[in-house]
Amino acid sequence: MQIVIGLILSEDDIPLGYEVFSGNTFEEKTVNKVIEKLRDKFFINKVIFVGDKGILSKRVLKDITEAGYEYIVAAKLKGMAKKYKEEILNKERLRRINEEIWIGEKEIEGKRVIIGWSQS
Repeated sequence: MQIVIGLILSEDDIPLGYEVFSGNTFEEKTVNKVIEKLRDKFFINKVIFVGDKGILSKRVLKDITEAGYEYIVAAKLKGMAKKYKEEILNKERLRRINEEIWIGEKEIEGKRVIIGWSQS
């Protein structure tokens, strides 16, 4: 059995609430339910959704933005346009932090993109 938990934390990492969803629930439904709960139950000034690449549908990100919230999501290069891949993988724009890892930052379509790249 697989489940998805939507956890709501304060800025001090104190749990404020949660929702439990079936593991096969589409992200759009889970995110929208959490947005409704945040609006109806909590007085919160700033919300940042943090999610994996599964939350990346344009509709979900639009819903989060329209609610006045921010988000941090992981993305794979595989699904990005070729021009962005080339820009992101340009090591001249990245800073090497050890033998295998480079990091950087870029703006793409008005969004801040934090880049982590590894040879392995």
